[in-house]
Amino acid sequence: MNSNVNSVGLREDLLLYPLQGKFLLLGIIASVTLWLAFLSFPTALALFTVFAVTGILWRRDEAPVLAFCIAFQWVSATAAYFYEKITGYFPDLLVLGDTERTLILSLIGFMVLTVGIRGGVDLLAFRFKREASVSHYDIKGLFYGVIVLYSASWLVEVNPKLINFEISEVIARLFDFRTVILFLLFLSVLQQRRGYLYAMIAGAWVLIPSVGSYHAAFTQVLFLFFIALLSVWHPWARIASQRLRSRKIALTLLGASMLIFFMGLLWIGSMQHAWRAAILSRSMESPVEKVNEFKSVLESQVPGSDFQKSLESFTRRLSSGFTYFSLVLDRVPSYLPHEGGKLVRRAVDHCLRPRFLFPEKPFLGSNSWLVRLYAGIPVAGEESGTSVGLPYMAEFYIDFGVMGMMIALLVYGFVLGLIYQGLVLVSPSTQFASAVVTVIFIQQFLTFDGEIAYTLGGFLNSLVVFGAILLIMGRWLHRRLVLS
Repeated sequence: MNSNVNSVGLREDLLLYPLQGKFLLLGIIASVTLWLAFLSFPTALALFTVFAVTGILWRRDEAPVLAFCIAFQWVSATAAYFYEKITGYFPDLLVLGDTERTLILSLIGFMVLTVGIRGGVDLLAFRFKREASVSHYDIKGLFYGVIVLYSASWLVEVNPKLINFEISEVIARLFDFRTVILFLLFLSVLQQRRGYLYAMIAGAWVLIPSVGSYHAAFTQVLFLFFIALLSVWHPWARIASQRLRSRKIALTLLGASMLIFFMGLLWIGSMQHAWRAAILSRSMESPVEKVNEFKSVLESQVPGSDFQKSLESFTRRLSSGFTYFSLVLDRVPSYLPHEGGKLVRRAVDHCLRPRFLFPEKPFLGSNSWLVRLYAGIPVAGEESGTSVGLPYMAEFYIDFGVMGMMIALLVYGFVLGLIYQGLVLVSPSTQFASAVVTVIFIQQFLTFDGEIAYTLGGFLNSLVVFGAILLIMGRWLHRRLVLS
């Protein structure tokens, strides 16, 4: 009896996570081959990790945002190590800690975090069964919804803190919900294989005003489209026509990856400093003025850009969290003691006291003090309007040491898994669920150097606001947008 139950559970698991077994096997074969060829355990472990976490988290018929976020963080954690191994140095950095130890701890941390996430997802999925509800949405209706919801972005740059500081996070999440409609449009176009012009116009409508932001807000549109592409890519397909389409989508994903990479090189290597200097030195009130100024800065910077210099700057920025983590490992506990949970308590206390109920709650401000104190690097901070983040793994290590860090990552992942599956359960369809979790996790969990207090606070606010919208008007929105 038990063997039959176990076999049924295994089959269901393989159906829900079709890449799990294949990617684990590929990861083992590739990593062992690499280890024997180059005798590099960290490199082999890195290869196994990215295969393992992708297979464990990629769920059939849902947007693979969890796998995407961990894979993106994996790139941040490995780029510095690989760059150093290839070139012999890490660009523009005078001080660097033990990269091999940092990489191994980060990779093990990713796997522990993944197990925690999967545990949280599976627990709720087991306790509350939900039939997959796949719907066909009205592409034209989604298109007009995006145009209307993002029209204000062409006229004014909304700052929720200026509207009402006490509930600014709630207001920000309400504005974020419009991104759900944008992702639904991308996903519906790709699933139904029509309306591509609508997706292109809507993407441009959202993208153009966002290029004038202080940060690289325009990357969100690119990531959303990339994840929508991943959602319709089925490398496990066996039917000939589906396999042919999967190969075409794979080529499109490769092109999109190259586009995002070169845009990253352009932004960080040539544009970022010049554009931020322009914002601080000029008075530009409307988004249209910022777009015009952005165009001028782009035209002045691109012709003189140096690919090698841009690549070094891009690698350094992408790997900043890994760098700070390596320095933290050198300083704690050699020069500074473990904090015994101080940073986690600070984060939890901040999250559990909403500002509209506790208006006296102190503002978190810049995260740069964490890097200055625990990594020993004098980075720019609040005095210059800058916030430099310390990786969440580094914070867990500072609080609890290596073993405690792993336990904290397991719990952290479990909580994220509960949040993910909880939002899936209250969504009116599989596509709507994919849109909601993609928007939230891209905003809150994409980067390796996400500070715990901000990340947990963002997740909690998003869970409350998005969950309330789904419970109150999710079914109504679904009926209005779905094809009759």
